[in-house]
Amino acid sequence: MAAAGKQVFPVGFPEDMKEMRPPQNATRADLVLRYPLPMARGPLIFRLAGWPLIRFDPETGTLVEVNWDGRAFVLAPTPTPSSTQIAREEIAALLGKIAEAVGLSPETFLAALDPQAKVDRELLRAVVSGDGWPLVAPRLEMAGGKFEAEEATDVRVVLSVGFEGFPPEERWHYPAEADFRKINGEWRITRWEWKDVPPWARMTGHPWASEHFTLIAPSDLPEKTARSVLSELEEAYRDLATQLPREILRPRYLAVYAPARSTFRALTGKDPQLTLGAAFYRTVPVVEDEELVGFRTGEMLMVLNAEGVKGYRTTDPLFGRAAVLRHELVHVILAPWTRPWTPGWLVEGAAMTYAGQPYWRELKEEIRSLENMTYTTAFGHIGDIFGTATVRQYALASAMAQFVRERYGDEAFLALYRAYGEIPLDVVERHWPRVGLQALVQAAMDAIAQEVTPNILQQQLGLDPAAFEAEFRKWWKARR
Repeated sequence: MAAAGKQVFPVGFPEDMKEMRPPQNATRADLVLRYPLPMARGPLIFRLAGWPLIRFDPETGTLVEVNWDGRAFVLAPTPTPSSTQIAREEIAALLGKIAEAVGLSPETFLAALDPQAKVDRELLRAVVSGDGWPLVAPRLEMAGGKFEAEEATDVRVVLSVGFEGFPPEERWHYPAEADFRKINGEWRITRWEWKDVPPWARMTGHPWASEHFTLIAPSDLPEKTARSVLSELEEAYRDLATQLPREILRPRYLAVYAPARSTFRALTGKDPQLTLGAAFYRTVPVVEDEELVGFRTGEMLMVLNAEGVKGYRTTDPLFGRAAVLRHELVHVILAPWTRPWTPGWLVEGAAMTYAGQPYWRELKEEIRSLENMTYTTAFGHIGDIFGTATVRQYALASAMAQFVRERYGDEAFLALYRAYGEIPLDVVERHWPRVGLQALVQAAMDAIAQEVTPNILQQQLGLDPAAFEAEFRKWWKARR
């Protein structure tokens, strides 16, 4: 018995090969087996009447005799790949090859483009170059799409990278969408659009490292400045480590020094006139067997608006550089306990009170109802200089957090904060939007907060929302 060829194999296994009987008294049968690229995954098993059981390995092209049970039939390739499966595997192989170029050779990625591709080549070059950031083990993985034999559209692709000095399992993810077409037997990218642009494409960087932080800053930043920022971060880390549970602290955090307001806006999407710093983290649902089992938080990053903080004394307790860095560090430390439905007063109040920012002293006017503050998840910008409701939001948040810490203690405050991250999953599923429109998501998160807050306040502080407001007002009146 002989086998040869690895060219083309039909989608369906031929009917006349389901059972094969060699001519009587035959001692040899020649078969030509043809397979697609990539090759069908073997081994392929053939049983012929009156002949031994044969196994053919398409990857090595070898035939071996195995135990024979005397039955007469042929098993189809396992599995016979369809044209769409072949397309998926070939595109995955292409993505694997060009992923190796991230941080090393943009030309390798660009070479995979169709000359007429709809793509921002300069942005793509900036992403693939790595621009001085310490990228490790980049991967490009498919998360769905429409595949045909010669074309694939709306392919969801995710670039994931690690960063030098961070645990291998800690990776950052940046989704894109792409189209592919097979041209002269080779797959080419015909469209590529980033849904989430990696930060190094917004700012060329140079890494500076300390015990617990990697700071990405412009390559021309004086070393003295970089070391001062790292020193302030380390000092904040040491102090917060004495106040926050050790279990929630991570061994390393990523920080970015945005030198100009325009860079800060490009990195964060926030108005640099109103925002001195920003913290980002991604909280994603964990699904097992099509069932929601929890949430995972990662990809933690803080960004400093360096030009913005220069307008204040370095030691300013509200808006100085050290205070802003500490504020954003509290956010990323508490990120594993933070959910999209955690009330805004608790999220921002925690950051301000642990950062030592007494912003509540700026609240000069009479406090009206706290109902919206107690339940809402939306929040504005701390640097709002126009006297809008945002200022009152932050002032009230810092006051409410300070009240809980003073009246009930740090342990109770942190238990209150953590309780929002541990609500029953059936409550989340009941409100979780089926469509990811931002307005629907925001409404769903507010609905969850509305439902769980009364019970959480009662369990953690022994107060219903009305009593909580009454006690807070007494505390506030004593400090005016």
